[in-house]
Amino acid sequence: MSPLPPCGPLSLLFSRVAEDPADPPQVDFIYLMVDEISPANWARFCHYAALIREVRHDDVTDACIGKFVFDYLSRKSGGRVLDLFPRLLQIRDSLRIGSGMVETPNLDLPSPLSLLPLELEYAIIGWLQDDRPAVTYCSLVCHRWRAIGQSILFHEVKIRETVVKVFPQLLHLVRASLHAHIAGYIHVLRLEDLSAGSLSFDMLRIAVEAMVHLHTLRLELLTLHFDTPTPATALPGSYVAPLTYRRAFLKKLAIIYCDTSSSTHNISDLLSIICMFTEIDHLVIKGEDWTTLSDISLHLEHAPMVRSLKLYNLDAACVSAIHRMVRASRSLDGPMTYLGICAGTLPEAIAVTDLVREVGPQLHTLKLHLRYTKWSPVSAHDFSTCTTIRALQLHIWIQREEFMYSTDAEQGWLPSCFHTSASLLTRHKRVFSDLQTVRIIIDADHDGDMAMDALRLTGEDGSTAWCPLEAALMEMRSLARLEVIVRDLGSMLSDCQRTDSRDLVEKSLSNLLESRADTDGFFHFDCRDY
Repeated sequence: MSPLPPCGPLSLLFSRVAEDPADPPQVDFIYLMVDEISPANWARFCHYAALIREVRHDDVTDACIGKFVFDYLSRKSGGRVLDLFPRLLQIRDSLRIGSGMVETPNLDLPSPLSLLPLELEYAIIGWLQDDRPAVTYCSLVCHRWRAIGQSILFHEVKIRETVVKVFPQLLHLVRASLHAHIAGYIHVLRLEDLSAGSLSFDMLRIAVEAMVHLHTLRLELLTLHFDTPTPATALPGSYVAPLTYRRAFLKKLAIIYCDTSSSTHNISDLLSIICMFTEIDHLVIKGEDWTTLSDISLHLEHAPMVRSLKLYNLDAACVSAIHRMVRASRSLDGPMTYLGICAGTLPEAIAVTDLVREVGPQLHTLKLHLRYTKWSPVSAHDFSTCTTIRALQLHIWIQREEFMYSTDAEQGWLPSCFHTSASLLTRHKRVFSDLQTVRIIIDADHDGDMAMDALRLTGEDGSTAWCPLEAALMEMRSLARLEVIVRDLGSMLSDCQRTDSRDLVEKSLSNLLESRADTDGFFHFDCRDY
């Protein structure tokens, strides 16, 4: 049978093969669309996929399937999409983001710049680092410049505020682009603000496995779908048990206000993400949606080593589960030296205190969030075991809603936080006897310059707002550095405004600064963006 004409759809392949099954066509390439693949013709598709040498796929969606084509193929094949195409030489990807489209072309061309020294090639690319469109054009020059350009373009991949189908498109692109090896270029992956639908955990796991140089993974405001195939639902021989493939190391994993598509909000799903790795340098978890605790024995067996941990606004049951996980990995026996905590309720504070009590003897840095109107959780903290603390960070902040519903919030939140911070330092004065650095971060969760306005108000009453905190700091005899950081519209401030703000703080802490006048580099002040 003669070869199929180019750009033939999958349905045409079925019809041509049906004409003469004994003489199947030679398929140079085929467009693959999800609305042509259904459970009804799945077996026939798997049989004829062996004829295909090149796949060009589109993102047409089907109402019954509702998923991108390779997301569907990945799930049906148990994550082994490429095994369906034994003769496949290349996959050409059309990745649509908004109204634009990025296609990975075939560029097996000799470099027209091969006479240039290698250092000059890299210098040219280096000059274009801040011009991503220009780097994109350079990556289309030849095979060599494509590799250099893509190492820049895909070093950090960030997708946010978009629709659901872009995520599986991207994850498949980095997984199945055989020619470009895009996955090998990705060092930082940020998936943020999925506006509709959910992201498959199984697809995320497969993509992360392919990113051999990935060191930072950030998931924010995502709904994750946990539906890993079982031996009964996966194709014969394609089942992959959970936690079978694990990355050896990740520098940073941040899971920020994510939830699951399941109504149970099972904490074990959260631990499944964490346990994709055997070692995590810095783990950050924020959000209160993980509430249901089930059997986590498998996760305790595969618990990763964690060196730095931040837990913000987590349910007490979730804090307890993470406590058990880091204990099982023996992270509490020495490796973990940094802990950041924020408890919004008394039960959360009690659960966090249990963790602090156990990890305290090895901590070098402790970061504590002090939220306005949330003093009872703060008073429940017990840092009596934190005898090796060298740096203490006090993050003072207020939420947007508290500005709206409290008439005293604008003038009262900062002095109130200072008073609470002073009480905390005084109560643990003996424990913090070797404290060397204190960082005070003033932060308002509000659009505009509310943090800076509150700072100015503290200077209008004779600096009395700072007095309790200053007195507590003066009792810290070992203190060698004090940092005050205001998180506001820092980049919009003029040099004059920055100087005035620094002068205000120096005036408010004049007694402390005079007592440490002989300490080089004792005081540091900075204004930063949110």
